[in-house]
Amino acid sequence: MNQFIEQIKTKFSKGEMHVKLIMINVSFFILLLLISILIKAGNSAFNLANYYSASSDFTSLLMKPWTIITYMFSHSIDGIGHILWNMVMLYFSGNIFAHKLGSKKLLTTYLTGGFVGYLFFAFGYNFLPAFRGLGEGMLTGASAAVLAVFVAIGT
Repeated sequence: MNQFIEQIKTKFSKGEMHVKLIMINVSFFILLLLISILIKAGNSAFNLANYYSASSDFTSLLMKPWTIITYMFSHSIDGIGHILWNMVMLYFSGNIFAHKLGSKKLLTTYLTGGFVGYLFFAFGYNFLPAFRGLGEGMLTGASAAVLAVFVAIGT
């Protein structure tokens, strides 16, 4: 087990940025899954997603400003498909991105894409007529950030 942990540490410290982002996303997913299991055992009505998902309500964002970052690294814990396909896409697009544009620009692109994705979500949810009357929307997942990396290589 110690050898496995040392390999992960080495891969994280020497790996390219897309590998680091994948490791952070998967670690955060596992941590949220474990916390959710522990909390659900004691209180099945508690919704952990309220503390890491970004809300479409701007006043809620002011109360929990960290969610604009944490939503980019969290995924639905209802299944593995969401994180699996996001990380597969991040691995391949991140690999191409790192070789063409450099690994350091990848983090900036990832975070900027996630932030812009949130802005589109929040403004669309609050100002488009199709979403009126639905209440507060919650945003979870790295899809916007991963697609930003994918679009950056295409551009």
